Formats: sequence, C-alpha cells, structure tokens
Amino acid sequence: MLECNGLGIIAPQVYISKRVIIVASSANPYYPDALEMDPVVMVNLEIIEFSQATCLGEEGDLSVPNERGEVERAQVVKVRYYTLQGEVVVRVFLHVLFSMKLLI
Repeated sequence: MLECNGLGIIAPQVYISKRVIIVASSANPYYPDALEMDPVVMVNLEIIEFSQATCLGEEGDLSVPNERGEVERAQVVKVRYYTLQGEVVVRVFLHVLFSMKLLI
C-alpha cells in the first residue's frame, strides 16, 4: 500500500475474505497534501452517518494500478469499527475517500 502511494487497503484486495481495512496517510506524489496518520486497522467497519454535502477528489485503487479518476464523496463520514483488541471506536473523517467496497 505505502509503496504504491496508497492511503488504505482492504482485506479482499489481498485475497482475504474479511471485513478489515488498514488506513494510513502521509504526503506522496498522488496525495501531496495528505496529513500524517499512523496506520489504523479497522475491523467490521460500518458507515453510520454521512453528510449530504459532497466534494470531488482524485482517487485510485491499488487493484487497478496507474488508473485514477475524479470521485464524488461525502465531505464528512462517521464510522464505527472494532480494533484488533476488540474495542469499539466511533470516528469522524473529513473529505473521506471511503468507497462502499469498504463494507464488503
């Protein structure tokens, strides 16, 4: 994920049929304005709220190398997930790049 300048990866992208996502962020050629964010593992992620307001942003998919496109996403997304230790976390992301495939 990091070698490909990605911000996140889901388990099915590496042939694991689980609802697990890893998100990490740092500035890179595709996302030069990305904030520094240590890797976060999210298990059984659910989108529980999202804003009606949207924004456009360029995005790619590690499953389709070298292809990028403009995608409309909610400006604010509230999610609930479990940590690897089984703790429930509710978190709000701004200008999030989550796609519905995260819920697979």
